[in-house]
Amino acid sequence: TLSPLWLESMGKNFAYGTTESGVHFFEGGVIMKIRSRIVLLALMFAAASVAVAGKKELPPAPPDKAVVYIGKLNAFVGGAWPFHFFADDQYLARVKGKKYVRYECEPGTHVFWVAAQARRTFVKAELEAGHSYALYAKLTAGAELIPITRGSKDWKEFFGLIRGEKPLRRDEAYLAEWSANQPQYIATALAEWRAAGEPALRLMKDEYIDE
Repeated sequence: TLSPLWLESMGKNFAYGTTESGVHFFEGGVIMKIRSRIVLLALMFAAASVAVAGKKELPPAPPDKAVVYIGKLNAFVGGAWPFHFFADDQYLARVKGKKYVRYECEPGTHVFWVAAQARRTFVKAELEAGHSYALYAKLTAGAELIPITRGSKDWKEFFGLIRGEKPLRRDEAYLAEWSANQPQYIATALAEWRAAGEPALRLMKDEYIDE
């Protein structure tokens, strides 16, 4: 009996069937007989492995914490410009190229922001415990920080980044050196932002990226 499953290999389509004498492959009317069912089992195992890999998901957030993924995608457009990621009054990371940060924090209200050159943009976030959220840092006229969800047009690329790569590790030595060289930067940036009326995009608590 001919199976309805078609396999594509080397640009050619194959079908297979099973009889008492074993497994048969059909290509353009030519029968290639393989008497061992091991081949069929191997094919089925490979297909199942691909399916499982394609469904790889993110680790769940801790039940008492919220998780925020902040990623920089456009590695080649302005890739030489470092982006600086912040959460409230904490400096998180200096990012060049296509990288991301995974940040665990207390649920509630937070301000996330990114700086590159003289440009700073902010996101006000309401985070719920047990959920994960995503912010996309991109280079346009300057550094932009944009909340995204699974329904966003950039989600596929962003998800590929955070699923396929390990997050940046905190470089404590660099962060300490940066803070020592400009101790008032964070306080000044936040004061200027508040004086301007706190312009920011919003990340709502139900805009999480959990499956």
